[in-house]
Amino acid sequence: MREYKTEYHYLCCRLFQYVNGTSLIDAPLVANIGRKALECFATFKWSCKSTEEFSNIVLNRFVNDTDHLEKSTGDFILKFLHEYSHGRDFSRDVSAPTLEAKSIAKNVLEFIRFADKDHYDYLKALCTAVPEPRRSLLVY
Repeated sequence: MREYKTEYHYLCCRLFQYVNGTSLIDAPLVANIGRKALECFATFKWSCKSTEEFSNIVLNRFVNDTDHLEKSTGDFILKFLHEYSHGRDFSRDVSAPTLEAKSIAKNVLEFIRFADKDHYDYLKALCTAVPEPRRSLLVY
């Protein structure tokens, strides 16, 4: 994280690197990283204080959009917020976030791009300029 100004920048860069296949990130962590990145984005972009507020914005601005790509991305984000948010759906298989990791990362980034293209372009430039974090070796 020392390479980044904020935790949000770090999280977004991890998603970019995962999507591009240049990250050592474990797939099960992608859903948590995506959720945290969306929470941070919604907080500074729209001052959302809850998942419910954010869900309403996604529903009104994206799901109801006539553009099919924005609509489908909004649908995915809503599903993601409700199914993976803080483990509320206990019937969901634990491996689901792992199997859907690439889709989660792509859709979170796509959602940010639709919501604020200039911000997305800044993140993309930032994330391609900073090398992937190195894993440290643990010595016991």
